[in-house]
Amino acid sequence: MNHKIKICVVNIIVVCLFSIVGCESSSNGAAQDDAKPQAATQPIDNKTDPFVASIDKIYDSLLKEIITSKGLVRYDLLSKQQYKDKLNAIAAGYALVALKGSQNAQLAILCNAYNVHVLKQVIDRFDEEKHNSVKDISGFFNRTKFIVAQIEMTLDDIENKYVRPKSDPRIHAALVCAAYGCPPLRNEPYTAEKLDDQLDSQCRTWINDKSKFKIKDQELGISKIMKWYKKDFSLKPYENAVDFVRQFANQDTELGKFLASKANNQVETFYMDYNWNLNKAQIPN
Repeated sequence: MNHKIKICVVNIIVVCLFSIVGCESSSNGAAQDDAKPQAATQPIDNKTDPFVASIDKIYDSLLKEIITSKGLVRYDLLSKQQYKDKLNAIAAGYALVALKGSQNAQLAILCNAYNVHVLKQVIDRFDEEKHNSVKDISGFFNRTKFIVAQIEMTLDDIENKYVRPKSDPRIHAALVCAAYGCPPLRNEPYTAEKLDDQLDSQCRTWINDKSKFKIKDQELGISKIMKWYKKDFSLKPYENAVDFVRQFANQDTELGKFLASKANNQVETFYMDYNWNLNKAQIPN
C-alpha cells in the first residue's frame, strides 16, 4: 500500500477510534472531548504538544488499569475488547504525531510508541499454546511494520535508528520488550516535561531489582542488556556499565554498599541469565 494512502487510512481510523474511546470516557463521568486529539502543533522546548498530550491522556488511563505495582502486564484485561479499542486508538494516535521539538519531546513519543506496539503485537499475535516468549513470534522486532510519527518503522527501527542515536543509555530502562528480564513497564506515559525524572526513576527501579542486578561471590551480576548494548553504557557521563549501576544503586543496599567499597575498575562482573518469558501478571483470584 502506498505510504500516503496508509497515512490517510490511519487518519480515518484514529478519528473513529478516538470517538469510541471518547464515548467510553464520557460514560465514566469524564468529558467526551477530553479523549479527542487536538490540532497538532510543533512542541517547543520541553513541552508536550497538545495533540500528543491528548494521546498520552488515554494511554495513561490504560496503563493505570493494566500495569501492576511490579510493572507487569494484565494481558487478561488488555485482551478484552474495550481495552483493545483503547490500545488501537493510542497506536493510531502516535502514528499521526510530528517527531519534532526538543530531544525529550521526541524521546517521550518514541518510548511510548515502542511500548504500545510491543503490547499491541502481544495481544494480536501471542499464542500461549505456541509461544513462550515474543522471541518465538516471527519478525516481532525486525520485520513487523507500523507507523509512528508518520514514518513506517519496526521495533528495531525505533530503538536503533531513532532512540539510541540520542545517546542517552537511560532509555534502556524505558523500552520494554514484554519479557520478565526487561525493566518494569512504567504505569504512566513518558512526557517531555518529566522525562529526565522518569528515566532516573526507571533506572533506580531497574538497577535495584535483585532479579536483574545482584552481588554474588564478590562479583556484580548485571543485566544482559548491558552486554547487548555495551557501548551505550560507556556514553558520557558514564564510564561503563559498572559506573551506570553505581549512579542508580540505593546506597543502603548490599549492591550500593558493595559498589561504594570499590572503584569501577576493581569491580568484576558477570551477566545474569535473561528471562524471556512473557511479562504477564498473575490474575488475581
